[in-house]
Amino acid sequence: DLLLQEDLNVRVVSFPEGEDPDSYCAKLGGEAFAEFLKEKEENFILFKASVLLKETGNDPIKKSEAVRDILESVSCIADSLKRSAMTSELAKVCEVDEALLVSELAKLLRGKLLKTEQDVIREIKEVTAAAGVDLHRETLGDENQERALMKILV
Repeated sequence: DLLLQEDLNVRVVSFPEGEDPDSYCAKLGGEAFAEFLKEKEENFILFKASVLLKETGNDPIKKSEAVRDILESVSCIADSLKRSAMTSELAKVCEVDEALLVSELAKLLRGKLLKTEQDVIREIKEVTAAAGVDLHRETLGDENQERALMKILV
């Protein structure tokens, strides 16, 4: 998820049992290994979905938890077009209505936005308190903000 937050296109490759990239590359040779990687690479979120959904069996509660976990990863994608494309693919893979996934994803994104806003407000309060500025809700007008900023700078 950290890589998704950095807007990286995360891919996953599963190796045969008992193999790691180094040993498998040594076994196949450089060109064959590169071809193997190219053929076997999967999108991280779709890979995560297939793994989590296999674990759920026919349990609808476990499936809903798995889908929510997958949506947490999707919510890390900053690009809204990529998020939308991924949501469409997930709807097919998870056999869930796309509108429902979009709705749940919107809830997750709103929650993250609210947390970010709260973190910013907390940080502003900490900085202003350290600078001796008494910041109240009624003093958040432009003029008062400029005065508070000047106090902090001085």
